[in-house]
Amino acid sequence: MYDSIIPGGKYCIVNVGTGSYTGVGLVPPVNPPPPSPLKPIGRIFREAFTLEPKEGDKYIIAHKTFRMLVGHDDEGIVRLIPPGGKEVQWIIVDGYGPGRYRIKAVDSDKYWRMSREGKWGSVKLEEENGDSDQEWRFEEV
Repeated sequence: MYDSIIPGGKYCIVNVGTGSYTGVGLVPPVNPPPPSPLKPIGRIFREAFTLEPKEGDKYIIAHKTFRMLVGHDDEGIVRLIPPGGKEVQWIIVDGYGPGRYRIKAVDSDKYWRMSREGKWGSVKLEEENGDSDQEWRFEEV
């Protein structure tokens, strides 16, 4: 058992800046599902993720329904990893207020950011900007 900032378990991940839940939304009914990007899915629908603590403040994050790990591509888009893909660990650190956290890539100095670009937006890895669009709340399921 590791001493971690957030206990392992099942959570919905909420972006503080937008108030939107994070998920993949509608996914084509194929098995295995495609490596869909994480994006804002609104304030009504919720998708659960599992957090598995590792050493230090590191975690494995997985989509509970699809049982797929969360990683990122070369462009910094945070997305589901196809089955058999490389395990990605994330560092969860305190945010700028109580109950707020930032999620950092272990292999870079970039953090999850809820981007509002494009039709739907997406979660991208970007350098720290001090804004609430890089802060997240974890609601236990």
